[in-house]
Amino acid sequence: MTQAIINCTHVTCGAIRPGFDVWSTVRGASAGTAYDSIFRADNQWSTGDKYYLLRGGVQFDTSVIPSGALVSAANLRFPAGCSVVNNTSSMSFVLLSGMPTYPSNPVVYADFALSKYPDTVLRYSFTGMVWDSGNGWYEYDTSSSADAFYLTTTAQLAYIQKGAGAVTKFCLVTAYDADNTPPGGAVTNQHYFKSKGLINNDGVQLVVDYVLSPQVVRTDKPSSIS
Repeated sequence: MTQAIINCTHVTCGAIRPGFDVWSTVRGASAGTAYDSIFRADNQWSTGDKYYLLRGGVQFDTSVIPSGALVSAANLRFPAGCSVVNNTSSMSFVLLSGMPTYPSNPVVYADFALSKYPDTVLRYSFTGMVWDSGNGWYEYDTSSSADAFYLTTTAQLAYIQKGAGAVTKFCLVTAYDADNTPPGGAVTNQHYFKSKGLINNDGVQLVVDYVLSPQVVRTDKPSSIS
């Protein structure tokens, strides 16, 4: 088995319909403002049941994985210093397929409409979050890197692109956004995941385990050619 640890080559996030608005308008917006160099999934609530949504995009150059390789496992690895905040001790996020097009590089205005990401890859819950009395919320221990979003099924692993020129893209949203369930002020004012947004050695990584496809070896003796 070979393990490839692939640094992200581009991170983005999109604010859907900038400013607070009613849930259906914000979630269903076909465009928003795109920001480079930050990877964040977020939903915020304000008085009057108005909301603000952020969706994060990340991409990896996975051409290092041979086209004929069999991918057996994969996961995202987040650097120390990322934040996961909620008012309970767990918070769920949903990883969506970004292939083959979105988000664009560079990102464009319409990249973060939810309709661009029809495929759910995986749902993951950060658990064991610690109460931060100073801020009044639960926060994930970010003193070290965190492995999350383990892709194990055939369908999940199929999103890992392989071969020359391969780029693997994902979009991250909160579970509230994915489930079309507005959190409301009674739940919390904010739920978010936020990476530093750095790329290369300090950013989000994709860890992929794979094996090379077995080669067919001829055991018969080829007939002589006259």
